[in-house]
Amino acid sequence: MAEVVDHGHGVDGTAPLVAVLLLLCGELTAWSLAERGRLRVSDSVQGNRALAVAALAIAGLLAAGLVVAMSGVQPGGGLIWTFLGVAAAVAAVGGAAALARR
Repeated sequence: MAEVVDHGHGVDGTAPLVAVLLLLCGELTAWSLAERGRLRVSDSVQGNRALAVAALAIAGLLAAGLVVAMSGVQPGGGLIWTFLGVAAAVAAVGGAAALARR
């Protein structure tokens, strides 16, 4: 995570993309290792898993992008930014809970 800040010049804007790509690498690695087993799953289960991985990647990209965008805001940005931060935190927890129920 130390590479997010580029030598005092602010936050690297590509950090969310790198984070999502690392997440996808891990998920696809786990998926390929699971496929080596003897149990075969139906196409609908694999389709649901692909949708879940895609939703997780998109949600992660949005959350990481929000964090990077918020890091560029001056402290004490006002009530609107505080409200947006709280709303983002609630949305992240709600999204994680919705994905966990599946």
